[in-house]
Parts: sequence; C-alpha cells; structure tokens
Amino acid sequence: MIYNLELTEIAGVEFWEAVDWYDSQKKLLGLEFAKELQDLLKLIKENPNGFPQAYRKKYKAVLHRFPYSIFYEIHGDTIFILAIFHNSRDPKIWQQR
Repeated sequence: MIYNLELTEIAGVEFWEAVDWYDSQKKLLGLEFAKELQDLLKLIKENPNGFPQAYRKKYKAVLHRFPYSIFYEIHGDTIFILAIFHNSRDPKIWQQR
C-alpha cells in the first residue's frame, strides 16, 4: 500500500521551533535535524507498522542523533503526524492530540 503523510498544524509548529532552536545553537544544525527527520518520515511512510505503538494505537519513531520522537497514527492510507516531540517533555501533552 502507498501511504500519504499529513502533518498536523501543531506538529508543523514543533518542527519549525526545533529547526530554529538548533540553528541558533550552531549554523546549519537545524538543516541536519530536518534531514534526519525527513529520512525517518520516509521510513515511516514505507513501513508505518514497523515502529512500536506508544499509546492507544499511536506509534513512536525515535530520531537517532537528536532527542526527538515522531508520534503518528494511521487511518486507511494516510499517516497523520501528531507530534514532533522533544523526548524530555511530558508525554501527556501529545497524548491529548
């Protein structure tokens, strides 16, 4: 099956906040974060059930270099990215989405 990816508005905000923060720490680090995230999104799209369920049929994929996780759910042929979430934050925040 070919899956579509849809980024929720809040996940988009979280992505850009992370990119901006990493860029403020080191030139082009935000780009490196975005690249790793893009690679992980590609893996999710290719095999969305290949990652562990984190909470109520919501899946979690962890970035390797950066302390972030992608939380998503699958509805038919669409993968909804619910959160791009720093691993130190309270998970109750994304679980309410």
